Amino acid sequence: MKMPRFIVQFLVWFLPALVAVIVLLAFVPWALGVPGDPDAGYAEGWRLGFFALVGYLLAYIVFIVLRTVARIAGKPRLTSFAHGFVWIALAAFAGMQLLAWSKILAA
Repeated sequence: MKMPRFIVQFLVWFLPALVAVIVLLAFVPWALGVPGDPDAGYAEGWRLGFFALVGYLLAYIVFIVLRTVARIAGKPRLTSFAHGFVWIALAAFAGMQLLAWSKILAA
Protein backbone atom coordinates (compact mmCIF):
# COMPACT_ATOMS: atom_id res chain seq x y z
CA MET A 1 0.00 0.00 0.00
CA LYS A 2 1.40 3.34 -1.06
CA MET A 3 1.09 6.35 1.21
CA PRO A 4 -0.54 9.42 -0.33
CA ARG A 5 1.93 12.10 -1.38
CA PHE A 6 0.55 14.78 0.95
CA ILE A 7 1.11 12.55 4.00
CA VAL A 8 4.74 11.97 3.03
CA GLN A 9 5.29 15.69 2.43
CA PHE A 10 3.60 16.53 5.73
CA LEU A 11 5.89 14.13 7.61
CA VAL A 12 8.99 15.44 5.84
CA TRP A 13 8.15 19.00 6.89
CA PHE A 14 6.50 18.31 10.23
CA LEU A 15 8.83 15.85 11.97
CA PRO A 16 11.92 18.12 12.16
CA ALA A 17 9.74 20.98 13.38
CA LEU A 18 8.09 18.77 16.00
CA VAL A 19 11.49 17.61 17.25
CA ALA A 20 12.67 21.24 17.37
CA VAL A 21 9.70 22.19 19.57
CA ILE A 22 10.33 19.21 21.86
CA VAL A 23 14.03 20.10 22.08
CA LEU A 24 13.18 23.70 22.88
CA LEU A 25 10.85 22.57 25.66
CA ALA A 26 13.44 20.11 27.02
CA PHE A 27 16.26 22.65 26.98
CA VAL A 28 15.42 24.43 30.25
CA PRO A 29 14.88 21.30 32.39
CA TRP A 30 18.03 19.75 30.93
CA ALA A 31 20.04 22.91 31.64
CA LEU A 32 18.70 23.04 35.21
CA GLY A 33 19.93 19.49 35.77
CA VAL A 34 23.57 20.53 35.50
CA PRO A 35 25.69 18.20 37.63
CA GLY A 36 27.17 19.89 40.69
CA ASP A 37 30.13 17.55 40.66
CA PRO A 38 31.90 17.42 37.26
CA ASP A 39 33.27 13.98 38.18
CA ALA A 40 29.81 12.52 38.76
CA GLY A 41 29.12 9.38 36.78
CA TYR A 42 26.34 10.93 34.73
CA ALA A 43 28.17 14.21 33.98
CA GLU A 44 29.58 13.06 30.64
CA GLY A 45 26.16 11.88 29.49
CA TRP A 46 24.61 15.14 30.62
CA ARG A 47 27.20 17.14 28.62
CA LEU A 48 26.65 15.04 25.50
CA GLY A 49 22.89 15.50 25.80
CA PHE A 50 23.23 19.22 26.38
CA PHE A 51 25.48 19.68 23.33
CA ALA A 52 23.06 17.58 21.28
CA LEU A 53 20.16 19.83 22.31
CA VAL A 54 22.10 23.00 21.52
CA GLY A 55 23.42 21.56 18.26
CA TYR A 56 19.99 20.59 16.99
CA LEU A 57 18.50 23.96 17.91
CA LEU A 58 21.29 25.73 16.04
CA ALA A 59 20.94 23.38 13.06
CA TYR A 60 17.20 24.04 12.93
CA ILE A 61 17.80 27.80 12.99
CA VAL A 62 20.24 27.40 10.08
CA PHE A 63 17.58 25.32 8.30
CA ILE A 64 14.97 28.06 8.72
CA VAL A 65 17.40 30.67 7.37
CA LEU A 66 18.41 28.49 4.40
CA ARG A 67 14.79 27.69 3.57
CA THR A 68 13.82 31.36 3.75
CA VAL A 69 16.71 32.41 1.52
CA ALA A 70 15.83 29.63 -0.93
CA ARG A 71 12.23 30.74 -1.13
CA ILE A 72 13.13 34.40 -1.61
CA ALA A 73 15.78 33.61 -4.22
CA GLY A 74 13.62 30.98 -5.92
CA LYS A 75 16.27 28.25 -5.62
CA PRO A 76 14.66 24.81 -5.23
CA ARG A 77 18.06 23.09 -4.99
CA LEU A 78 18.89 25.13 -1.90
CA THR A 79 15.58 24.04 -0.38
CA SER A 80 16.49 20.41 -1.05
CA PHE A 81 19.90 20.98 0.52
CA ALA A 82 18.26 22.55 3.59
CA HIS A 83 15.95 19.55 3.97
CA GLY A 84 18.86 17.15 3.72
CA PHE A 85 20.78 19.21 6.25
CA VAL A 86 17.99 19.21 8.81
CA TRP A 87 17.41 15.45 8.43
CA ILE A 88 21.13 14.75 8.92
CA ALA A 89 21.05 17.00 11.98
CA LEU A 90 18.00 15.11 13.26
CA ALA A 91 19.74 11.76 12.82
CA ALA A 92 22.87 13.06 14.57
CA PHE A 93 20.74 14.45 17.40
CA ALA A 94 18.97 11.13 17.87
CA GLY A 95 22.28 9.27 17.96
CA MET A 96 23.83 11.69 20.43
CA GLN A 97 20.79 11.55 22.71
CA LEU A 98 20.87 7.76 22.61
CA LEU A 99 24.52 7.81 23.60
CA ALA A 100 23.91 10.43 26.29
CA TRP A 101 21.03 8.51 27.85
CA SER A 102 23.02 5.28 27.81
CA LYS A 103 25.86 7.03 29.71
CA ILE A 104 23.45 8.67 32.15
CA LEU A 105 21.59 5.44 32.91
CA ALA A 106 24.81 3.42 33.18
CA ALA A 107 26.18 5.73 35.89
